[in-house]
Amino acid sequence: MEDEPRLDPRAVSHHDVLVLDQHVRSLSSFVHDTNASHARLAEDLEEMHRRVDWFETPSALQNRVVDLERQVAQLQGQLDLLLYLQPYARLCHSLSSSYPLPTQRQRLQADLSRVPVRLKQANVKHRKRAHLRWKIERIRKAFLAHNLERSNEPRSQLRLE
Repeated sequence: MEDEPRLDPRAVSHHDVLVLDQHVRSLSSFVHDTNASHARLAEDLEEMHRRVDWFETPSALQNRVVDLERQVAQLQGQLDLLLYLQPYARLCHSLSSSYPLPTQRQRLQADLSRVPVRLKQANVKHRKRAHLRWKIERIRKAFLAHNLERSNEPRSQLRLE
């Protein structure tokens, strides 16, 4: 055993340090590459989430479609009613413009004589519109009551196909 040369402990330690340093650098490079890959995957996943975020489950989508169909049917019924009441609205408007103003409105106009003319005219127009809306609402309620007495069958609903 004495014939073998003795190894210098500093040389072995220095070599081990170099090997460990190289191994640490390779692991550091691996961690850096892994972090970069992870960041790219996270960005891709977030982009995918933004693209499909508006998708819903089929049952939620079906519920929304049913709700929208019901709203369309309701709006169609309101439109039919307004189209039916349109001639009555013209008649009410022509009748209301032919009658003289009641004394209470005449007093109101006398009190408003100090207000600029444009404001007074706007108030009168607003009151006429409000009165017309009130008359149309009365006619609509009478029409609905008449229809309910005449038939108890529900209106057919619009179906989207």
